[in-house]
Amino acid sequence: MRPTTREVIEHVVAACDAAEPGASGERRVVDASAWRENGGDEDELEELYEVWNERFAAELDACRGVLGAPSYDDESAREDVDVWYAEAMRIACWRRDGRTVYLALEHADRETPIAITCGWIGDAEIERLR
Repeated sequence: MRPTTREVIEHVVAACDAAEPGASGERRVVDASAWRENGGDEDELEELYEVWNERFAAELDACRGVLGAPSYDDESAREDVDVWYAEAMRIACWRRDGRTVYLALEHADRETPIAITCGWIGDAEIERLR
């Protein structure tokens, strides 16, 4: 049985809070589409993006219930996010003692699944990627 969004978030936050200084992070898939054979056509892809944007919004509400309002998101800090998570179409981030917990909607390329991920990344890793 797949864990609930809240369970994934709580696991990620606990791992983030317990991590050693300098740790790079962890990423977990909350939900994902199927692999897309041959990438599909543009109309199909746009429809999938609409569906998954709605799912992301629902999962973001679950994150807010655990973590409160995000510290920043893709609209307020797109250039910064692109340094460490370029595949994120949408993202919300919460700062926690030298680390960032995030919820993201990602799609790496046309054939790969569209996924909602939750994870954390350390400031040292973000700096290394700059």
